[in-house]
Amino acid sequence: MLVVMALLLPRTAAAKVSLTYELNFDQQYYLHTWNELAVTVKNTEGPDWQGTVEVEQGSRYIKEIFVAEGSAVTVPFYLPPRDLLQPFFQDHDNILKIQLKDNKQRAVSKPTTVRFNEGGEINLLLGVLAANPDKFNRLAHLTPGSLPADSKVIPLKNRHFNHQMFMDNFALIIVNDGETLRLTPEQQENLEQWVSNGGLLVIGGGRGWQKNLAALPDSLLPYTPTGTVETESLSLLTDQVKLVNGKGNRFLLTTGQADPAKGQTLLEAAEGPLLISGNHGRGQVIYSTLNLEDPPFDNTLNFEAFWGYLVNLNSERLAQITERRAHWELAELLSYLARSNTDQAFLSPGRLFTGLLFYILLVGPISYLILKRRQKWEWSWFIIPALALLFSGAIYAAGSSGRQTELTHYQVNVLDLIPGNRAAALESYGGLFIPRRGNLSLNATGPALAAGKGATLTAGTPGETAIELTNPPLWSIQRLYARNTIALDGPIDLSVSAGGPKVEITVANNSGLDLFKSYARLGDEWFNTGPLAAGQEKTIPLDQGGHLDLFPILEHYQKHHGGPRHYPGYGLDGFPSNGLLWLGFNDDQQPFQLEGEVKTVPLNILSLNCGLAQFKLASTFDLPPGWLIPQLVGFGGDSQYLNVDHYWPGNPGYERHFSGQGWVDLQFNFPPGIDYEKGTYQLDLSHIGGEGQLAIEAFNHQQQEWQEVADFRPGSGYQQGKFILTDLDRLIAEDRLRIRVSYNGELWLMINQILSVQGGQLK
Repeated sequence: MLVVMALLLPRTAAAKVSLTYELNFDQQYYLHTWNELAVTVKNTEGPDWQGTVEVEQGSRYIKEIFVAEGSAVTVPFYLPPRDLLQPFFQDHDNILKIQLKDNKQRAVSKPTTVRFNEGGEINLLLGVLAANPDKFNRLAHLTPGSLPADSKVIPLKNRHFNHQMFMDNFALIIVNDGETLRLTPEQQENLEQWVSNGGLLVIGGGRGWQKNLAALPDSLLPYTPTGTVETESLSLLTDQVKLVNGKGNRFLLTTGQADPAKGQTLLEAAEGPLLISGNHGRGQVIYSTLNLEDPPFDNTLNFEAFWGYLVNLNSERLAQITERRAHWELAELLSYLARSNTDQAFLSPGRLFTGLLFYILLVGPISYLILKRRQKWEWSWFIIPALALLFSGAIYAAGSSGRQTELTHYQVNVLDLIPGNRAAALESYGGLFIPRRGNLSLNATGPALAAGKGATLTAGTPGETAIELTNPPLWSIQRLYARNTIALDGPIDLSVSAGGPKVEITVANNSGLDLFKSYARLGDEWFNTGPLAAGQEKTIPLDQGGHLDLFPILEHYQKHHGGPRHYPGYGLDGFPSNGLLWLGFNDDQQPFQLEGEVKTVPLNILSLNCGLAQFKLASTFDLPPGWLIPQLVGFGGDSQYLNVDHYWPGNPGYERHFSGQGWVDLQFNFPPGIDYEKGTYQLDLSHIGGEGQLAIEAFNHQQQEWQEVADFRPGSGYQQGKFILTDLDRLIAEDRLRIRVSYNGELWLMINQILSVQGGQLK
């Protein structure tokens, strides 16, 4: 009867679902930045479908999804940079898998496999929000060498603003038509945070000023627009940008008011201001009173002149995205921090060898002599297994009793501080010590989280992720990596008095954290600035430099946690090499927390990189070699940049290696207030290595062209590699000097000893 009823009842058709995916903007898994995998699930026929999308890349990432009949839903996943996989997670599998499962965890599709290759070029992604974004494709074809890497224009979509860390892929964002996209308050907050982290935001005015005003946070605007005015001409008050006025063109300018506390006018015409800029954290916002799609920018010459000026003005900021901190040394530092509790003295190789030797003697010669004396050879069937069990149990008991029993989260947290701001970009390298068998469930908060193999990350409420570890190996260290933005009580303020008889650094700790160690690096040398309590300010003479040694820092943990007995590293490389770098160390703040009964052992590294703007120069001063370290802001021609992350112990990333035929552009930033008509400014190229003749040029800002400085053959002699710069009033604009080195073959640049100043004076 049941069989007949089952045949007669109407059958419910199963939903037919399928998936497609989009990986970033070009189906490439990025090396240095967070990746977006957008999975689209289509329910072509059948009832509504509910299930999960699973992505496996090292760990598993799971999100629940509901797809109504006949519709499609896109679910975004945010995956860590590829250069984390091997040095930190020790994962050598370059495969990403996607699978759909129903609400009973049954697979409804075959796994979709995505393979990605080793290596990878660094591209500058330029995000454009405009009525016709194709007009901005010309940005990728500006004057060769004006951008530090190959660029690509990306038409922005709503989902591109959903994730703070993914937005770091963009070096530049242009908002010219806010009506094409409505940002939620959370997305506006992400955009503001992106600017604070160092992004460059350009906003268009003109006919779109009201739309853009409504689309953006008020706090970002350096200019308060109030209306528009129409004019028939644009008469620029500077020669740095030359615009061609087409016949019959009429220009619509946004009128308004600039707040001197928030911004300054960069470009001005007789008819009114054209460009107003304002700093926001590490980044900058530039407001154009002209619509960026209207005249005069419909003319190719005007477009290239205008954007070439903007790019050159922000070349150092745009170049920062091409150099990322290396992960390998911080991963090594975490390993040594975790060993502070897991290494045991009584399990040292010497003691294990002694115990093993005693066991061999007991099982072998001693047992033989005893059994021979008693003539009880049959007892060996009992004695040998019993001794093996006894010694195995004793060693296991010794190991387990000496190890900690608490679930412990070891952290090496790097907090990148923003000068004059209490915000900090957090990068957390974590190791979870497993003291017992069984499954483990924890929760973590924050916008970006990744884990190693064996972990499952399930997205919950916004900003919260459940971490599942299925019976992880006993006494293992499970790796976690997180990114976030946090706020301290206040900023770390730095200033340097230089140029007189002595050099001093003043540090004011307003962060609210007690720092048990701190160091400053100026040029090639590190200086110990000592412990610094919360609220403390002190001035330290920089008279005895050296290298950064992490052993005293790890000794701090040895007092409390039985820390490592040695550390083979030489310091921390991969941090910014130009300007003044200051590092502070703290051990009682928990910037990344796991919910549950977890003990936390943090090593917090506060990092603050300041340009020479913080330098207080004497009326007459010297800037020795090693202080004016340039930023690589562009390279071009038929050339290849061979070592973006080429660091070794003791070298904070000063070497640059190129191959082919092309040029390299280096930008030097000077402290403000210098009289460039006085003093001797010397280029020292004797540390450059390469093949053939090198051509050295400097950019003449008045004539907007390159000016020859010298020809130089590497290895021709110490004195032959030194050149005095002249016409500095033409070569230095807004305290910036740009030098180009043209080569053919191989080129090795040691950029830390190139430029020095003797007898400089303030205005």
